[in-house]
Amino acid sequence: MSKETDRYIGTENEIRAKAKSLMEKDQFASSREVFQVLRRGRGVPKQNYTHQIDSIKLSTAMTFLQETLCVKPGVTRDVRITGDTFKNMPVYKRGGKSIESINDAYNIIFSEGERVGRNTFVELTKLLTKKGESKAGLSVYYINLRYSASIFTQMMKRVSCFAFASFDEQRFANKEAETLIEEWKKMQMFLMWEYSNKHLKIEDGDRTHCCTYALGGTCTRKHKTVSYKKCSGFFTFFQTKVKDF
Repeated sequence: MSKETDRYIGTENEIRAKAKSLMEKDQFASSREVFQVLRRGRGVPKQNYTHQIDSIKLSTAMTFLQETLCVKPGVTRDVRITGDTFKNMPVYKRGGKSIESINDAYNIIFSEGERVGRNTFVELTKLLTKKGESKAGLSVYYINLRYSASIFTQMMKRVSCFAFASFDEQRFANKEAETLIEEWKKMQMFLMWEYSNKHLKIEDGDRTHCCTYALGGTCTRKHKTVSYKKCSGFFTFFQTKVKDF
């Protein structure tokens, strides 16, 4: 189990340990005060009132965000929740998703009695996340590909930080890592340009080219078991070359 996972569990347990959590603030005024002010012809005064939130609901909302969104690599920050400060919390990327769309997904999964209110969810999301990359005209798949490529490149570059038995082993590992990075860059460029323009189709006999097959639809064509090698290479690159390395 990773240190990051331990930190998630520790944070969740800390929140669950509280019977109730104070977080949301509403505007209110007592009836007596409203009556007296209205008699004088003035506007209704408002003041903040902090009310309680079930800690289990709060913990569930945090777990939902952690399991749904991608971690921003190498970034942590201190987060103040329910009056307590949780240090070195990982930061999550919304990946172009709006807080409203994330809240909608949260509401679909959890019933009204199991979830926090909208204002609490919005506040919590802002505390734990930062905006991800979102550009007009780019598909979610394209953005996810760039994000994954960045993570993979960082992983390979970290190899130089490992402890090796000898200098020769370190030099060999670093060279192999650089080779894998270069090979992945070529594959990435192929996937983003040549593949999408020349290979990908709505329906195709090759299952690596068929959008209908990839999205689980019913295709009228019979798909080949042997695919174009350059396209099928994406399915074997990590399972063979990277995994063996």
